[in-house]
Amino acid sequence: MEPTLEGRKEVEGVRGGEGRYSNLQSYFLGRLERLLRQRYEHQDLLSPEAVRLLDRAIYSTYCDCLDLGVGSEAQRLLRQFPVPSAGSRSGDN
Repeated sequence: MEPTLEGRKEVEGVRGGEGRYSNLQSYFLGRLERLLRQRYEHQDLLSPEAVRLLDRAIYSTYCDCLDLGVGSEAQRLLRQFPVPSAGSRSGDN
């Protein structure tokens, strides 16, 4: 399932920096989007260790977004890139 158009518009707004976010907020939202996209697009190619590391980077970046006051935007990005958690198996869906 591809990320929805709504999610793409949100990401474009983040990248465009339409005065809506500070530079730091835009940086971390963009980083979160990039990490989520990598996880989404390469989930079948990643080793379990790589998935774990990527998931930790996603979580850390999400926490940074919360600290910067853009938690709702970060949650929207998380919903746009649905991937199974590292602890679940692909056959469990």
